[in-house]
Amino acid sequence: MKKDRKKTEICIQCNEAYIPTRIGVQKFCSASCRSRYWFVHNQKSTLPSKALSKNSDLLEKQPVVSDQKPTKKENISGTGVATSALGAIIANAVTGIAVKVLRTEKDEPATKGDLINLENMIASRYFEVHNISRDLYGRIPYFDMSTSKIVYYDEYQNTFIYPQYDLH
Repeated sequence: MKKDRKKTEICIQCNEAYIPTRIGVQKFCSASCRSRYWFVHNQKSTLPSKALSKNSDLLEKQPVVSDQKPTKKENISGTGVATSALGAIIANAVTGIAVKVLRTEKDEPATKGDLINLENMIASRYFEVHNISRDLYGRIPYFDMSTSKIVYYDEYQNTFIYPQYDLH
């Protein structure tokens, strides 16, 4: 067996002699020759032959196939420009109509006036509470921002009244 290991092979990429480490399986002297061989035989490349292989004979044996077709000059016509512009105008019009029809009031963007109204509302001291019903006297519940308590507004006296809680 040791005598077989001294047997030399010829690399099918660079045609140089080498001693294979895997007899009967190894066809190349190195990994770089193996990858170069694969690249040369499996890629349609326009690189010069010197960049692809050490052996220019391999490249000369392969037929050269040209994938390039004669280029056609494209012309711009007035009709094409007009059609494109008309299509863009129609698309923008349809989009604008759809947005106006499908947008609800809550989806509208806030305006400067909306922000001023919100600021004035937040700056006020009392906020009406909607999830508490009126008390026995018909007074409307409000939340007092300064005391953080519920107060009732008496419409007849035009004042806010703190409720009397009976703890007994």
